[in-house]
Amino acid sequence: MTTKARVLAQLEALIDIQRISINVQFKNVIYLPTKVCLNVKLSQQKATFNLMN
Repeated sequence: MTTKARVLAQLEALIDIQRISINVQFKNVIYLPTKVCLNVKLSQQKATFNLMN
């Protein structure tokens, strides 16, 4: 859940997060502290993101 909150904080600078629906799937554990890469793809209809370890 901390990861989700951190990603939303980063996305807030790019999109209006108050008007979105979010579907989150946790596939693997992210052990903290670590470095990760957030990939964001924006379009008029949809924004998708991917967090990679």
